[in-house]
Amino acid sequence: MQRKQEIAEVKQKLKELLKADTRKATSAPTAPAGAEPGKDKDPGSTYEAYIRQFLKEAWTLSKYQVGSLNLAAEVSLTFDAHGTLTDYRFLRRSGETRFDESVQRAVLDLRQLPTAPGQTFSLRVTFNLKELLER
Repeated sequence: MQRKQEIAEVKQKLKELLKADTRKATSAPTAPAGAEPGKDKDPGSTYEAYIRQFLKEAWTLSKYQVGSLNLAAEVSLTFDAHGTLTDYRFLRRSGETRFDESVQRAVLDLRQLPTAPGQTFSLRVTFNLKELLER
């Protein structure tokens, strides 16, 4: 229950940060940063960074639950134009079941993006245990 509340708080903070952005936008307000609606197949590196940060915040695992800190897993995510996660799959597992399950939980927490990207896109994300523990 506490984890869901923390995730909800992170989502709310991200929404507030997006609203508070005072830079002048050159694209439509509904387009992710770096993308012009109808012109760009890539939803924008800033939007991808936003998703990566969300996943990093949603991920939880104690270093004491695994036998090694040298763990990494790579996941492919696909979102539809409305921001719904339509597919995910491991491209590479870490070999440590607890770590891989923690990655899967973080991905499933991202079933729906708070802001729709406006187009279907896929993204590869690498979860590196050492980097995740540094946050």
